[in-house]
Amino acid sequence: MTSAHALVRLIRQYDKEAKMENAPFFAIHCVLTAAVSLLLNATSTNSTIRSQSVHRFRVCVDALEKMKRWTRARRGLLLLRELANRWKVVSALPMRHSVPLIAPTQETTPQADTNDLDWGMLFANLEEPLNLDTIDLSTPTGEWVFHESD
Repeated sequence: MTSAHALVRLIRQYDKEAKMENAPFFAIHCVLTAAVSLLLNATSTNSTIRSQSVHRFRVCVDALEKMKRWTRARRGLLLLRELANRWKVVSALPMRHSVPLIAPTQETTPQADTNDLDWGMLFANLEEPLNLDTIDLSTPTGEWVFHESD
């Protein structure tokens, strides 16, 4: 059993016992880490690994949706959608998340809300491959720190 699989079992158990909506913010890091691992496994050519990974990945997505009161969970969902698009496994996403990603423009969002996501930082350059080494997922503030590439 992989650590991602074990975490999915814990997510299911926690959701039964205490509800993911009440999970502490640091649980997002664990769920997101498992989700990225499972999404990567969803690219497998082995159909058994792929289908199991997709099923478990969707459990992680549902957990992040339930924790969306935290900014990091909302950003994590966007990150997973972006990775699924880049890795060409959009079919792994639940149907409600499989629509194409389009960053909002000034015309569509004339009024900025302080709770809105920072699209400029999240998708600074879509032409460059996503480098997960530049994203610090360990910050406990609920914000991601993006470092400039050397």
